[in-house]
Amino acid sequence: MVQDAAGATWVEDQRFDIERHVLPCACPRAAGARQEALQACVGELATQPLDREHPLWQIHPVENYRGGSAMIVRITTALPMASH
Repeated sequence: MVQDAAGATWVEDQRFDIERHVLPCACPRAAGARQEALQACVGELATQPLDREHPLWQIHPVENYRGGSAMIVRITTALPMASH
């Protein structure tokens, strides 16, 4: 997305790299990890801005969470909303 006279326009990212967007979570991976550990990881990620030079989304898979897995999804709607 680029800022322009209309506010913002979607454009294709010619340098798209899925590894920039799917990032395994650094949360504790011990089997049966507690919800508090996952919440701490979400809190830490929430303090880190997404890179405006690339599509504004990330997926953070979390393995071995409570006998299964979890996924933290980070997206933004801030740019389109900022133009209104």
